[in-house]
Amino acid sequence: KFKKLILPALKKFEKLEILSLADLPSVKGQFLKEFVTARGQTLKQLILTNSGKLSDSSIKIISENCPNLTVLDLANVCKLTDSSLGYLANGCQALEKLIFCRNSFSDEAVAAFVETTGRCLEELSLNNVKTVGHNTALAIAKHSEKLVFVFRLCKLKL
Repeated sequence: KFKKLILPALKKFEKLEILSLADLPSVKGQFLKEFVTARGQTLKQLILTNSGKLSDSSIKIISENCPNLTVLDLANVCKLTDSSLGYLANGCQALEKLIFCRNSFSDEAVAAFVETTGRCLEELSLNNVKTVGHNTALAIAKHSEKLVFVFRLCKLKL
């Protein structure tokens, strides 16, 4: 029902730059795919907080269709794996603000992401990403000279 009512209306916004789907647990990958395929080129900010039904395939679609994305909020999108970080590193290289709270990304994957795209990052949130550790800290130190704000790194093991 959500898709039938909202998607056609959203597609009419040809210059939409900010889309928040936060706290809408009914948002599914197919909805996101249809929207970003049609309008992802203009998106600069995408907020997906608590979109629990999204998976790596959704992030792949975002990375392929949203090259101008500067803000991405994936807080509490728990089905994501390290593959999502690979997709983002390859397709969303203009990211300035990234929120990964409560995800299960590995220390190695976050570090690799930061090494690849860290030069643009100004804000990075890794709250409750429990596996973040030494590799991520080193990558941030070496590759994120613009980073002005890092949210608390939960249980950072150095």
